[in-house]
Amino acid sequence: MSNNVLCTLVVPTILIDISMLFFLFLMFKKLINKFCRSALLMLLMQIFLTDPFFAEVVSVKTELDVKKILDKTTKKTLILFDIDYLLLHPEKEFLQMGALKHHNEVVSWNLNRLSPSEQDVVVSAMLSLEPSLVLSPALIKKIQLMKKNKRTVIGISSELTGPVDLAEKKSVSMMAEKLQKLKRHGIYFSSSHEPIILDTVTASKGAHPVFKNGVIFTNGERTPRGDIIKNFLEKFKGVEKFDSILYIGDKQANCQEIYEEFSELTKPKFKKITVLYFNKALSFPEKQTETVPFERKFIEFIRSTKIAAS
Repeated sequence: MSNNVLCTLVVPTILIDISMLFFLFLMFKKLINKFCRSALLMLLMQIFLTDPFFAEVVSVKTELDVKKILDKTTKKTLILFDIDYLLLHPEKEFLQMGALKHHNEVVSWNLNRLSPSEQDVVVSAMLSLEPSLVLSPALIKKIQLMKKNKRTVIGISSELTGPVDLAEKKSVSMMAEKLQKLKRHGIYFSSSHEPIILDTVTASKGAHPVFKNGVIFTNGERTPRGDIIKNFLEKFKGVEKFDSILYIGDKQANCQEIYEEFSELTKPKFKKITVLYFNKALSFPEKQTETVPFERKFIEFIRSTKIAAS
């Protein structure tokens, strides 16, 4: 009899415990579902309300690779194209990039004997006085066709923007020299915008970087390219219409620096940033000269570009 009583007392207790656990389980399930729905909603809001962002640095080997990337651009892509040693380079073989790199010690030693101001003049003259094409006529034509198809293509050159005194001439405009040579080779950039003086960039030789005829002239290479382009974008009218940017350059250091600068921009904010490193100029000249004749020619060129020869 006592055993039966014991059983009747235990069974209700077990039933109460099970029902309570079941109730707690249902409440917990509802909370979990509510939390999951909230988390999913927040994720969807981030996906659809926040602009996606993509940035990359790409190294390419051939002009075909460059063309493929250019083909992917739209009217909302701002294209920045380096000119020096990418579109044009010196006609004299001993001043071409492959020769300068091959005889790097000779070049560095002779340039380091000059003042910073004289170095700027020598480099600017090297780039503007006798340029020839680096890229094939087919790719040059492709760039010009893009401009006709309403693509915005901006050139960049490190030419000095102030007047330069050379050994044989005085008050030479390297900007005018470069624009004339570009015209001779049938290269024109998006020139519908008014000239811009980038006066927020520190002056060098009494002059600032300038945007003229579709080309940003950086006034030498002492100011980082990223800083100059950032200041240019702040003054460039209509920049808000672009949702992506493509920079094509021939120097890895410039490419990396510009990539980092673009990635940190808050205004304008680009959805896609592509920095393309392409250096065909390293293949010129096809045959290297010996060190002694190279140095003789290089010193003669230095003397022809500055008033006070060292």
